[in-house]
Amino acid sequence: MPPTNPPLVGLSGHDFRRRLEEARGAVDDYARFLERAGPMPGQVVDSAVLPLAKNEIRAALLLCLSCSLEPELQEHLEAGYLLLSAFQPGVGPLPVGEAFAGLDLEAPPESISAQLAEDYRGAEPWRQQARDELQQLRRELDQIRSAINSYPA
Repeated sequence: MPPTNPPLVGLSGHDFRRRLEEARGAVDDYARFLERAGPMPGQVVDSAVLPLAKNEIRAALLLCLSCSLEPELQEHLEAGYLLLSAFQPGVGPLPVGEAFAGLDLEAPPESISAQLAEDYRGAEPWRQQARDELQQLRRELDQIRSAINSYPA
């Protein structure tokens, strides 16, 4: 589902600057959240843990991306945008997927392997949902890049 971002066309300069500042604040909140509590690779987390509604973060990232002229910042915004796919509704209070940080590395290798396999199987429905959304987010980013690249220099 595309972000629910009201159209920016027709906003006065003051209103646009205000919206952009709000978007930057939302992106900063999301970045701070990821620094302290981001999902581990391969895990899917409940979207309720995000600092703002997922669609608000999506809209803020897209607005900042469309206004950024710095390639490095654009890369970070795009990465944050794609990472939203790891946050899905209804997952519950604990992340699903392989919990590498919680593995007992002193355990026998067979035990570690069995735990990883169990974690993987249990997370598959969520992982599929996250993969599907990741494909959608990639398509949206491609559309945004095309639109940005079509602007006259």
